[in-house]
Amino acid sequence: MKLEEFVLNEEEIRIYRNLLGQVSPKRIAEFGSGNTTRFWMEETSATIVSWDNNADWVQLVKIALAGHRHTSRVDVRLYDVYPKGNRDVLKDPVVYDGSAFDMTFIDGPRSARQASDGRSGSFAFSTCHTRPGGLIVWHDNDRRHEREMAVRFLGHCVLKWEGRIGWCRWWPKPQVSVMLRLYRRMLNARMLL
Repeated sequence: MKLEEFVLNEEEIRIYRNLLGQVSPKRIAEFGSGNTTRFWMEETSATIVSWDNNADWVQLVKIALAGHRHTSRVDVRLYDVYPKGNRDVLKDPVVYDGSAFDMTFIDGPRSARQASDGRSGSFAFSTCHTRPGGLIVWHDNDRRHEREMAVRFLGHCVLKWEGRIGWCRWWPKPQVSVMLRLYRRMLNARMLL
């Protein structure tokens, strides 16, 4: 498996550039290292912390990014998904004690199949470590499991999507008024259809 096998398509690039323009991130958290890691590195001046749960893949990404002029801004980390079990088992977020991120991007762990780990831990991380008003972005919004995770963890925010990409501005629950919460529930109910 090679990094070059996974190519960002033109629609994704357009959406990502638009989202970067909305938030101008200085700090990006990423779950699912790869070509998006390279994209954030080339399109922003942000510090990037990228986690992946596949040791072989982490090594491939590190090799692919080595020598790039912005590699010093990227920290690719291996992590374990806990508790073990398929994607129906809620996972713990990665332990992290650094500064909040302006943007969190979720494209891992791999979750296409029922037997996979699922992304609940990544979504939970985003709610703990994305600054208020920051952007949470997830890939594979065309999959029901990802949409369910977005509604479960981010449903009080206005969820938006285009193609396979979903996103929202992150606001912790207490800052959302009752009327706005009802409006957002109506909008988010559309997302599960």
